[in-house]
Amino acid sequence: MQLQPTEDQRLIRESFAAFFRKECPSSRIREAEAAGGMDTALWVSLAGLGAPLIRVPEASGGSESGLLDAVFVAMEYGRYLAPVPLLEVIVASRLLAESGQTELLLAIGAGERRVGFMPTSVSTGQKVVIPNFTACEAVIALCDGSLQILKPVDAVSPAANLGRAPVTPWVIPG
Repeated sequence: MQLQPTEDQRLIRESFAAFFRKECPSSRIREAEAAGGMDTALWVSLAGLGAPLIRVPEASGGSESGLLDAVFVAMEYGRYLAPVPLLEVIVASRLLAESGQTELLLAIGAGERRVGFMPTSVSTGQKVVIPNFTACEAVIALCDGSLQILKPVDAVSPAANLGRAPVTPWVIPG
């Protein structure tokens, strides 16, 4: 039984640790907090590294990395409190790849779009708080029993909260 990371996994972890250490000083995180909890330039840089599509098959434009590889990326992302919706977009991108949403995946891979993920099922008319919702243009959710891409009709702004996170209560549209 192999309990140590492989050389490739160590390289992924070390690469993302170095990236976040350089790109996420506390001053940059504070600037992003003041701007609504999202750092667009950081997002574009992460897209350049292929992070949003790490779990997407190569045929759909991703790197088809394993789940443990994504865990190492997530570990460094969390360690540096990066002000981007990376984990939500990684999950959503995998679902988009499975459903053949190639055009949207290309835009995510280029750093032009961000589609989040709702970790629990929802219903039309329900008021919910979605992780990193205001940092994304849309969210994938299991809504009324079917997987849907939900987009806000009007612009949404982050609600005041202790961590200045990009979240706000939202009523699921009909």
